[in-house]
Amino acid sequence: MSTTTTEAPRVQHSLTPSADVQQCDYSNLTPYQHPPETKESLPWSDNLNTQFITSVKNYGLADEQVQQQFTLAKAFFELPVVEKEKHEVDYANADYNGWRGPGRRSTGNAFDNIEIFNTPK
Repeated sequence: MSTTTTEAPRVQHSLTPSADVQQCDYSNLTPYQHPPETKESLPWSDNLNTQFITSVKNYGLADEQVQQQFTLAKAFFELPVVEKEKHEVDYANADYNGWRGPGRRSTGNAFDNIEIFNTPK
């Protein structure tokens, strides 16, 4: 008795060389700037920022490394949708790593505005 095993093709999440490779160089990216703290009264977020900032400690990354991650994320999410779609999550093959665009879920009369990028641990 013989056994045949088939495997679905995997989507490769890799950047392809472009005509202007320099645009991808980290030194050419605009650094991320945290938005200013709001002065609005938001009852649902009382002390949220203070609690978050003071409770996340000793996670093994220097402030510069965290800033670099924000800069990289900002650069990725500013890309045109056609570029981000090249790295789209492949739910059909249970591959949940990659980009997920907004509008996948509806709440009432509107779709969500959530855009994420999952990476493997």
